[in-house]
Amino acid sequence: MRVVVELKRDAHGEIVLNKLYQMTALQSTFGYNCLAIVGQRPEVLDLRSALLRFIDHRREVVVRRTRYDLRQANAQLELVEGLGMAVTDVDLVVTTIRSSKDPDEAKERLMKLALHGLEEFVKRAGRPEAEIEAAKERGDYYLSERQAKAILEMRLSRLTGLEREKLATEYGALCDLIRELEAILASKVLLDGVIVTELDEIRERFGDARRTEIVEDEGEISIEDLVPDEEVVVTVSHAGYVKRVPLSEYRAQGRGGKGLRAMDTRDQDFVSWVFVVNAHAQVMFLSDKGKAYLKKVYQIPETSRAARGRAVVNLVGMEPDERVAAILPIREFVEDGYLLTCTRRGRVKRTTLSAYENIRQTGIIGVAIGEEDALLTARIVTPGEHVLIGTSRGMSIRFPVEDVRPMGRDSMGVKGIDLREGDFVIGMDIIDEDSDQQVLTVSANGYGKRTKVGEWRTQNRGGKGIIGMDTSDRNGTLVNLRLVSPDDQLMVITNGGQVIRTRVSEIRETGRNTQGVRVIRLRDAEQVVDVEPVAEGEEGEEGDEGETPEPEKPQGN
Repeated sequence: MRVVVELKRDAHGEIVLNKLYQMTALQSTFGYNCLAIVGQRPEVLDLRSALLRFIDHRREVVVRRTRYDLRQANAQLELVEGLGMAVTDVDLVVTTIRSSKDPDEAKERLMKLALHGLEEFVKRAGRPEAEIEAAKERGDYYLSERQAKAILEMRLSRLTGLEREKLATEYGALCDLIRELEAILASKVLLDGVIVTELDEIRERFGDARRTEIVEDEGEISIEDLVPDEEVVVTVSHAGYVKRVPLSEYRAQGRGGKGLRAMDTRDQDFVSWVFVVNAHAQVMFLSDKGKAYLKKVYQIPETSRAARGRAVVNLVGMEPDERVAAILPIREFVEDGYLLTCTRRGRVKRTTLSAYENIRQTGIIGVAIGEEDALLTARIVTPGEHVLIGTSRGMSIRFPVEDVRPMGRDSMGVKGIDLREGDFVIGMDIIDEDSDQQVLTVSANGYGKRTKVGEWRTQNRGGKGIIGMDTSDRNGTLVNLRLVSPDDQLMVITNGGQVIRTRVSEIRETGRNTQGVRVIRLRDAEQVVDVEPVAEGEEGEEGDEGETPEPEKPQGN
């Protein structure tokens, strides 16, 4: 029978064939589970461990067999030695037997009989001088019960000269065998030699030419093999929708143009993250519960430039009560790279990126979260950078990244800032060495300011920090603290559904311990709940051709 599968124009034959192998009986795979009892406990062994256990087993078998053979040889040596003494002093033995009333009396009398001639018997057996000398020094020889019984059961033909020589020869062979067996038990080298010899014999008896043919594995072709190695643009909206667009969709435009729409967003939604990354790179998603998810960039749905995309929670498979806390593109899991996380209760943790290289489909614990706490944000950091943390009461602290010692993936971290009662962290950002960025602070009552980052002196981690913004009755609590540049744009969101977009340059630059200026005019009982960066080129229509603007670097929530 011949089966022909016709493919669609855009289908790949190798992938379809691999799917047929995986999902049908066209190719069957049988699992191998090497489960063995080791030390009276079940244990799954790899190939090397299985071979070592087999060798240990063979050693045990050969040792037990050798000990058995040694007991048998010693027992036979005892009988042969007794028979040899009987034929050496045969006249005395025969006279004793003939003068006894019954076999029992003969046995008892033989056991009490002092025999001589052991030295002669040992010499006739061709034993070394040391054994002959030992036999000479032994003196009178008394038979054991087994020897006496064997003599009574001995046939008269054993008394002939030829049989006497056979006994001597058998005695010598038994002595040699016993010495060999004792040497095997006393030497691991000899013991292993026995095992090797026996395995060679098995190979000679049963070894034949291989009947199956081993060919080079062509390997499977995955979707990743067919994804072009190119740069793409990944966009994420404030409401949590993500998509992937080829970089070629963003054609070059002239300076001063209106730009191109990056995503079709609905009311009160806008683009929060835009980053250019290779299609074969990876994106890490961290939830507020501390779970980490990892996706290849090509696994993010590819859509048109103006499409909305797919919800992140559905893409990575988050639980219903989880929300996205941070999205981080990872081009490479470098040795000197670290993931720095920060929670609302001020706990910070630094872990090597390599600890997150292998994440299962359902996610893993990225950071342990305590009760009444949640992951706020995360950033990729390198030594030499500084951490800036802000709280709702207007306090802030700056300390070196190195102050947070590296620790395990599933640990809770250490204290980043000492919070007062009722206070919590509202933002964390990373300051590059010799950075000329500014610190933007926005309060709940709609006031904000930007301050030079140099006004934050370096402190020790875990302190109460210094005032980052005056949270007076006019200002209210601090809502957001982040690093910005004058060319950035922001989206300010209120709990009443009001949204305003403004340029950072329009917010006044002032000192650190000040109240700032009005950023948004609020209605009664209305407050600012969030401030997000807006990616460049999100709105507008097509402009003149020129240079392509560099997409904004992603920022954590």
